[in-house]
Amino acid sequence: QEFNQNPPKDGLQIPKFHLAGETDAMISVDSTKALCDNGGNGILEVHEQGHLFPTRAAVVNRVLEFLEEALVVQAEEKSTKS
Repeated sequence: QEFNQNPPKDGLQIPKFHLAGETDAMISVDSTKALCDNGGNGILEVHEQGHLFPTRAAVVNRVLEFLEEALVVQAEEKSTKS
């Protein structure tokens, strides 16, 4: 399969989950939001920490829920193609 260097304007339709820290001194929440909004079906989770993977249970659970849902959708799509 060849790499498409000109993706559709509405973005690639792949699940995206972006984490942004309110106190991140390296990457602003606005910058991460712009990346998330740039095509595809992105989800933005803003946490109150900085430039790190959050460890609070509520945020970790949302990440796990996203991954589980994405894997279920992928498995369903794969089974309908078979």
